[in-house]
Amino acid sequence: MAMEKAYTFSDAHSRPVTSLGYNPARREIMLGCEDGVVKMLDGETGKVMNIISVHKGWVTDFVYWSEAKIVISSGNDGYLIAWGSGGSVCDRLQIGEPIYSLTVNVRRKQLICGLHSCLRIYELDEGRVSGHYINLQVKGNARDHTDIVRCVVYQDSRVFSAGYDQRLVIYETSYSGSLKPIVIIRAAHNAGITCLTLVKDGDNNTWCVTGSFDKVVKIWSSDGKLVHRLDGFTGMVSSLCYVQKNRSIWVLGGASTPIFFDPKSGDNISEFIGLSEPQDEIRSPLQLIKYFPESGQVVATTSRQNLVVWRYNSSGCIATLKCSSIVESIAYTKTPPIQIFVGDGDGNVSKWEQMLTNQFIYSREMLLLIDALKAKKRRRKDKEKLEFIKALRQQEEEEAHLLEQRRARHSQGHYAFGHPTNVESSKASKPDKSIIKIVFIEELDLIVAASEDSNIYVWGFDENAVEALKKMEPEVKLEEIPKEYEILLGRKSILLRDRRASKKALDTNVNRVAGYVCHHIFNEHHSCVTSLALVTRKDGWGGTFIVSAGWDRRICIWEMEEGVLKDTFRNQSSTSSFNTNPSFISISSAAEQVEIACDGIIHDLDYSPSRNEIAYASSDKLVYIRKFSTNGAEMSLVNTLQGHTDEVLCVRWNAKLEKWITGSEDGTMRVWAGGGLNECEHLLSTQGLISSMCIDVSNGAIVIGVQRTIRVYEPKYFQLAQTNVGHTDVVKCILHIPERGQYISSSWDMTVRIWNAWKQSAQKIFKPKPQEANVSTENPPTELNANSNLSVSIGHDNSVAVDNTSAATIATPEDHPPADSAAVETNKT
Repeated sequence: MAMEKAYTFSDAHSRPVTSLGYNPARREIMLGCEDGVVKMLDGETGKVMNIISVHKGWVTDFVYWSEAKIVISSGNDGYLIAWGSGGSVCDRLQIGEPIYSLTVNVRRKQLICGLHSCLRIYELDEGRVSGHYINLQVKGNARDHTDIVRCVVYQDSRVFSAGYDQRLVIYETSYSGSLKPIVIIRAAHNAGITCLTLVKDGDNNTWCVTGSFDKVVKIWSSDGKLVHRLDGFTGMVSSLCYVQKNRSIWVLGGASTPIFFDPKSGDNISEFIGLSEPQDEIRSPLQLIKYFPESGQVVATTSRQNLVVWRYNSSGCIATLKCSSIVESIAYTKTPPIQIFVGDGDGNVSKWEQMLTNQFIYSREMLLLIDALKAKKRRRKDKEKLEFIKALRQQEEEEAHLLEQRRARHSQGHYAFGHPTNVESSKASKPDKSIIKIVFIEELDLIVAASEDSNIYVWGFDENAVEALKKMEPEVKLEEIPKEYEILLGRKSILLRDRRASKKALDTNVNRVAGYVCHHIFNEHHSCVTSLALVTRKDGWGGTFIVSAGWDRRICIWEMEEGVLKDTFRNQSSTSSFNTNPSFISISSAAEQVEIACDGIIHDLDYSPSRNEIAYASSDKLVYIRKFSTNGAEMSLVNTLQGHTDEVLCVRWNAKLEKWITGSEDGTMRVWAGGGLNECEHLLSTQGLISSMCIDVSNGAIVIGVQRTIRVYEPKYFQLAQTNVGHTDVVKCILHIPERGQYISSSWDMTVRIWNAWKQSAQKIFKPKPQEANVSTENPPTELNANSNLSVSIGHDNSVAVDNTSAATIATPEDHPPADSAAVETNKT
């Protein structure tokens, strides 16, 4: 939501707080209390700066006059108090009757006061020619109310007022300074109106929002037409405000947390942009709330005189998608409208799509594995004939026989990792079906999901439903609409291009309306499948392939256009050793050894299109790099990246830097040289386990998940550029959507969160200062304590630079020239 709680101030005053204000000149929050006391708090820390008792009754409102840089407060004692930039009272006036609301007409330099049954206008005197900042000579009165005018707001030459008489009045300001009513709604609510605010979005749309004792919020157009009616609050609507930073309305309706609404659609968006921080300390109902655009803060008070302050954070969470179980992996489709696919701990895939009418709300569709399997069997029965059924039964018997042999071979292997010999009974007693990795193939519109149950599920569009939808022709065909106007349009007209583009968009929409069904189930793996990599036709191969790996240490290549297994990795060195000494090893054991790709389980896998290489991270603390080929016997080993002191969990290819990036349980991230050598160019201490990794395809920034925190490192000097905090459990997957400029993360806290992506142009990256010590050694140390605050850089010349700073920032020797006075050279031993 990008609004995060800054702090909570308990027992703000002994009496209830009746009004809120802000002094931009001093950056102070002003609290007006029931006993006439005005408290001034530092906006950043909440520290009490000053306490002054000036009013003799309730402090009803605050307004800031920017030209004179003063704050004007009002009370029901009839006094107007002017507060200077020094924080003290600089003027004091009495008009003789209670004042309930204030606003400033900046264009006419007028102060408009809401009184009982009228609005009163006073001239503002910046030079104090009249002796005061406010000229007490009444400029005009507007008597269109019959009770207390509780709210008055000015914007764009119009004044909006509302009060306890249930009326909403819209005035037009004239050149003479008087108010002319243009709209009077006599029964805007069924009870008195307690609060009013104006909303102006980026599209220059203006709405008026009112709340009332009748537990209803209404959104009106600028000319007084009712647009939306929002109800369902547990108590009266005591206050509301519009937060421009995230374009949402915050409403207080008797609860301890605000309720969020989108002003354009009127939808309740609390589920998607709810407060990420726990609100356990706020148990009493919120009463007043106000947004201060000068500081980007939202300030609220409770019935127990507590103060809560939220502050805008540009790197905060924009929206939250709540799931029913833990979320391991996410994928998305680039074709608009963009869809997000989520694999959860129950083995299901959820499809999330952003609503066209609202940027916060996402619709959800569950792709249940059980229903998909039943539908697939039903479709087979409808299509298959008797001869094909007989052939299928024979094929199933052969596959069952081969599967039994494979399971027997698997149970005899030394890489079963402590699993019981009877794998089938173990899974039946406690099924593991989490979706560990999910990939979307754009060219084929296929969802590929790797599961913990050793299967890979392939989802695609329902072909029967697609054909049925395509036969439903509209009354007027799309291509016939502009024909009669083509003679008036040029050949390069945008309308004609839109018509051609609409055909492709129409086909895409038809497919998506048809929905997804399960097309294939790949069961070649013997254990949990942890990683998938996509190789497309654009990469120079004559098809679309998925490379999969997992706990069984095997690598499988799948041809996705046919939905079959293309080949598996085969180690030629193991084959040659078996041919040399066939008597010392059994046939089943030899087959296992041939297909083993590493000594430990495979945690992650990625593909480099420019180098035609696949790299996979293993629990044996190594990263293996092999040439990709559709022939498993030709996947030769190119290099092994060695240096991590614990299991390697993540590996990614950075196309911008042309380098491999790895992350490990040892709390370090390493950047490896792109020349094909086992050379670590940069080593960054993250002081925590790296659970996920992503590369920003726009600028090459490295995005990693360190426990529950997301960190972004810029690609030039690898400085920490952005930190995203909001998850309450381990971040398992991070995805970059360049079309929206957003990061999407999934976590074990059962949420998917959306963040603003880091933009390099928005921040200036400073070149790090030269290191104070540069020690050259022949054998640089390979161990690093993840809990330390040391940043270590290993250069091309085998030099080691140690920086005792909290920020894990490493750079190459070219970026860090040694200082002449501070360099310390140590001879090689």
